[in-house]
Amino acid sequence: MKRLGRFTKVEILEAEERFLEGQSLYKMGRDMKRSQASIRGHLINLGLIEYEPEPIYDYKNESYSFSLIPNSLEF
Repeated sequence: MKRLGRFTKVEILEAEERFLEGQSLYKMGRDMKRSQASIRGHLINLGLIEYEPEPIYDYKNESYSFSLIPNSLEF
């Protein structure tokens, strides 16, 4: 989706109104031509949605090694 820049106050109020009416983030983003993530961020700032951090995955215990290109040091 093309970046439009900062939200105007009117757009923030429109997102708030749509959310309170029960409209989904997907539909709001589509109709307002904004990303769902940016709309969600504004709704979090307004206190309408609770912030939930994304899970962090730990890849330190990798028990596999796979490569399609052999390492030149192995020859």
